[in-house]
Amino acid sequence: MTQRLRSRQSRSSGESWTEIVSASLPVSIPCCGSAWRFYTGHTEEVRAAAFVSADRIVSIIGDSTARLWDAWSGKCLRKLDTNPLYVLADDPSRGRLVVAGGRGNVRMLDRLTLQVMATF
Repeated sequence: MTQRLRSRQSRSSGESWTEIVSASLPVSIPCCGSAWRFYTGHTEEVRAAAFVSADRIVSIIGDSTARLWDAWSGKCLRKLDTNPLYVLADDPSRGRLVVAGGRGNVRMLDRLTLQVMATF
């Protein structure tokens, strides 16, 4: 199964977000102009993805990984092995992400490196 995500930007506020438009692998995300980029590596359906900077995307999946991607090249920059993940919350003002999933694990991560800051 592959997730297809589309990046949107509000004309009035300039705020941007990503939305799922279909499900299948590899992940394809339009970014960096009008070109589509393909992000391969996950082995199950992507549960969530977020732009964490102008050139970085984080995705989580039930295959027990979180991945940091280069938005321009589609290259996986870092893979974090965890339990299956289902929720991703981004806190850009403090430079962190929170991911949660199977077995009740919650991890706070640095949003640009995926380094684990805390586990609950």
